[in-house]
Amino acid sequence: MSNPPSSAADRRSSTQTSGNGPAKLSRSRVVTAPADPATSEDETIGDVDHDHHSDTGSSDADGSEGPEPAEPSLKYTRLTGDLPSLLASDAVSAAACNDKFLALGTHWGHVYVVDFSGNLIKQFSNHSTSVAEVCIDINAEFIASAGGDGRVVVRSMFSDEDQCYEFQRPLKCLQLDPDFARTRRFATGGHAGEVVLSDRTWRGPRKVILASVDGIVLAVSWRGNLIAYATEHGIGIYDVKAARDICQAQVPFHDDRPDLFRCHMAWKDDENLVIGWQRAVLVLQIRVRNIRPRPCCNCSHDLTCFAHSFRTTVDFVVGGILPYGDQYLTYGITQRTHGDGSTSSPPECILLNLRTMEPAVSRDLINLAHHEHLQPIDYSVIGLPAEQAYFLISPRDVISVRARDANDQIEWRLQHMHYEEALQVSLFAAQQGIAIRPEYRAVQVGQQLLTDLLEHDELERAAGLCPMVLGKDPELWERWIYVFADRDGLDAILPCIPTQNPVLNHTVYEVILAHYLSANFKGFRNLIEKWPRQLYNTASLLGALEDTLLDFPNDEDLVQAAVVLYRVEGSSVKEIQCLIALRDVPACMRVLDATPFVLTPLMRQSAARWLDLCFDEVGRDLVKFVTSECIARLVQQSAVLPPGEVVELLEDRPDFQYAYLLALFKDDAHSAPDLQEHLLELLVEFRSKELLDFLKRSIYYPLDKALALCESHDLLQEQVYVLGRIGNNKRALEIMMDRMDDIHMAIDYAKRQQDEELWNDLVDFAVQKPKYWAPLFQHTGMFLDPIKLIKRVPPGAQISNLKSLLTSIVQDALAQVELRGQSHQVLREDVLTFMRQSMRYAKSSRYVTSDTCCVRCGQAFAANPQMPVTLDELGAHHAPSCPET
Repeated sequence: MSNPPSSAADRRSSTQTSGNGPAKLSRSRVVTAPADPATSEDETIGDVDHDHHSDTGSSDADGSEGPEPAEPSLKYTRLTGDLPSLLASDAVSAAACNDKFLALGTHWGHVYVVDFSGNLIKQFSNHSTSVAEVCIDINAEFIASAGGDGRVVVRSMFSDEDQCYEFQRPLKCLQLDPDFARTRRFATGGHAGEVVLSDRTWRGPRKVILASVDGIVLAVSWRGNLIAYATEHGIGIYDVKAARDICQAQVPFHDDRPDLFRCHMAWKDDENLVIGWQRAVLVLQIRVRNIRPRPCCNCSHDLTCFAHSFRTTVDFVVGGILPYGDQYLTYGITQRTHGDGSTSSPPECILLNLRTMEPAVSRDLINLAHHEHLQPIDYSVIGLPAEQAYFLISPRDVISVRARDANDQIEWRLQHMHYEEALQVSLFAAQQGIAIRPEYRAVQVGQQLLTDLLEHDELERAAGLCPMVLGKDPELWERWIYVFADRDGLDAILPCIPTQNPVLNHTVYEVILAHYLSANFKGFRNLIEKWPRQLYNTASLLGALEDTLLDFPNDEDLVQAAVVLYRVEGSSVKEIQCLIALRDVPACMRVLDATPFVLTPLMRQSAARWLDLCFDEVGRDLVKFVTSECIARLVQQSAVLPPGEVVELLEDRPDFQYAYLLALFKDDAHSAPDLQEHLLELLVEFRSKELLDFLKRSIYYPLDKALALCESHDLLQEQVYVLGRIGNNKRALEIMMDRMDDIHMAIDYAKRQQDEELWNDLVDFAVQKPKYWAPLFQHTGMFLDPIKLIKRVPPGAQISNLKSLLTSIVQDALAQVELRGQSHQVLREDVLTFMRQSMRYAKSSRYVTSDTCCVRCGQAFAANPQMPVTLDELGAHHAPSCPET
């Protein structure tokens, strides 16, 4: 069974009205020390919204607030519906309930059956005087009532069946057998001083007196086989099964008239009975023991005994008591004495500790209308302890009391601005599958917490809670991002903003990016690098970024962000231009690897900047620059980007022209022939060491200009080469002999030319300088006749190491003679050997059949018998040639 329902209408009806209308509920907090009756009226505060105040009073004299109240444990709801009209002219005198409805007996003898909202279900008029007790059987099939007219009426809820039992004296109490539907038994007590067990047999009604006492039987309670009853002298317990009284207990009364106070008895379980009466609370613990039957006794059932478990007095009159978990829920009334008589303060709902019976930390004042005119006997408590659902009964009011659920806990925390605690309760309830109202769900409570944190400038805490509170709702995320933006809190919430699941409207991301673009360049760059590109409009963002770059062209973060955006847009040229500004050559090369065609527009727009960056990368070393990757890419793209255009683009940088044209020439000496004349000039200016190789490999430069450049820059080797190509060998020889003083170079030059006249010129130059004679003697033989050379030597000339030179010349001559003789001998032997082989083959024969095949064409000789066959070293074959196939 669930707790009794409470609706918004119920709560609204709990506000106070004037006159005899519904009373006003209020709450106050009192510590475990007893409240001062003289001040309890002042401590009544608030209304059904359950505000709590401290026991120290509402405020100090200086107006400062007292300590914050603790959260209440219970929730109170006044039953409305039909009850206000029913009780407008009547008053409740007795009540009972089960898990479906309440039964209310009144002073006019009526019994009203109402639901938990106060709506009338049934109405019975059973008595002519006040109803003293109302009972409902365990199956909710029968309702019984006892009244001061001495009658007990049992009515069926589902038929017109009713049973009436007459007693001679007014009745004060009534209890149905827990198994009433089968046994039809009930127990009564009243002014007759007897506890009577009644039932109906086939002979008719039967009454059995269970106990007779002096005075009035004030209350009866039935559990299992035990019937507890209260008299003016104390408590008794009767064992129905054993048919005997098993205990008597005294109650410490504080009044000479205990009959003016209602005795409240409730079973905690089958073995524990709690009694609240006047200012006393008594707990009886009943134990069952097996006693072996006496031989003379035929009974064999168990006998029972009891022991006190606890007895205490309290500082209030007990108006009702029921078990509540590990506590007792108590209806307490505090009486005050004035000069004009005794009056009652508003009743309190108090939770007592199960073991010590001390009041719990909170005591709730139930501020009823005209409570000062009510007596303790007018109050009672009924309920379903297993369901923790209770009802506080007074003559004109029925108050539902139940444990506060998650909704109540959240509501109280929100009212006291404990937003974070309210969020935790809401989250826990959701995890446990507990139903909570929409306004108390985590997303709603969490937003209140966010609002509170922002009002206190706790931006980081609020941002940290956003993922948990806002979840995957894009609309909520968008709304709260703007709230943070209005409070300059984008830095706080930025790490929490989702970029997937959910994905927000692109406008939100663009607003954030625009904010950082105007205020935090580094943050803008981080977002561009981190956020997926589909979150925002790249084109519009690039426009704003380019405008900003006009004012801050050297800001590294902005340029890095531009690199990313240009890459997304596919603007590779602009991307490389930004990378050039960042001087990031490896990144540029990666872009060129991915998009080689970009090099052409890049060169046309930023040739000098790009090459200058690459030049720096090699330490501004032209030799390395020629072989660098940058120049190599230009050479590779020569079919797309003509060399002439490159040279024109680099008009102001001849060093770059040199590097490019030289690399182009080394790759292909026949490429760009019209530019090789210009390369000639550049080589003379920047790298004359490369000039000779160029002169030797190229055929596209003017020789006269090359000679003029070499002469103007005194490049002797290059002059010698150009003169050689022109055919002016004698002048070349003069340069080598006179200006270069290099006989060896001259000798090598003469060897290459293979010109006898040049050798004569060489000898003419050499004989004039004795130091050249020795090198000339070393090169006699194939190119120079040693006899002629010796004849040219002037008489008396001093030639160093002449003897060894002449010896070497003679040895070389002898070696040549010997070599020629040996060669002639080898040739003669080879000729004789081949001649003998030919003669042997010519004279030899070989057996040939019709199946023998020609070694040349592979045909059998029998296929063409008319054709002659010959034999040589290869074998037999057709002669003079093979037939056509």
